[in-house]
Amino acid sequence: MTKGYASIIGTLRAGVLAAPLTMIGYVLANAYVTLPAPVVVTTDALGKGLAALLWLLVFGGIVGIPICVAGSFIMEMLARHFAWARPGLSWLAAGAAVGSVPFWFGPETFLMPLAFGFTFASTICGWLCRVRGEPAPVDPPRYRGPWEAA
Repeated sequence: MTKGYASIIGTLRAGVLAAPLTMIGYVLANAYVTLPAPVVVTTDALGKGLAALLWLLVFGGIVGIPICVAGSFIMEMLARHFAWARPGLSWLAAGAAVGSVPFWFGPETFLMPLAFGFTFASTICGWLCRVRGEPAPVDPPRYRGPWEAA
């Protein structure tokens, strides 16, 4: 049986984190757009943001998990046939390419932070789908007899 390249744990983790990462990327890009002016963060806005992150963490997987499973399946099939699709950097680049689709259609200026949020989340999720959650197996030391060189 061929060794798999995708991680089930990583794919599920990426699917659950996709929506919160999109929101974090959107907030960061929106803050960057207003950079010449000071960015004011109130405790009320921070509380609402944390509540939204919790809500997205719970319900965002409904949308994120199928998308991450589909992308992970496609990259897994490519990795079984092509060596260039096996490293984690290829998975990260594939996530970035899929997430940057809104930029291809020239979104309006007010949609640029959301497009950045999609690219930000998709890049991280592509990498998370490849990262294994379990430790790599270690070969046990082989017994060497007294007649063998160390």
